[in-house]
Amino acid sequence: ALRQPVSVIDGGGQGFDAFAIARALRRETVALDESLKRIMVTRAGTAYQLVQLAEQVERPYPLIIYNCLAPFCDPSLRLEAAYPLLKRLTTRLEELKGSLPIVCSSKPPPTTHVGLLLNLKENN
Repeated sequence: ALRQPVSVIDGGGQGFDAFAIARALRRETVALDESLKRIMVTRAGTAYQLVQLAEQVERPYPLIIYNCLAPFCDPSLRLEAAYPLLKRLTTRLEELKGSLPIVCSSKPPPTTHVGLLLNLKENN
């Protein structure tokens, strides 16, 4: 954000901390407002929305997906739907990685979800 636009997709959970980003930028530049305007944040409320937002990325700006696994740990998401969505997300990130920098962050998902997703993957 100091020199170029950055796209951020917030996957949820604890939420993207814009104040922490602003504090970090303030230490690096006096042009804080200009830098903050170069950060484009979208929020995904569900795994479906996260995948859709990733599939819509076309800009050649760096992409940050914050807390990318949180939507897949939603108890209302059927496990049969979780794996194909996760596959679509990883496929899209593979397509994008040659044209722009990508950073995905995540907190460890609940153990029950990890095991179930891995079992689903092995069975498909």
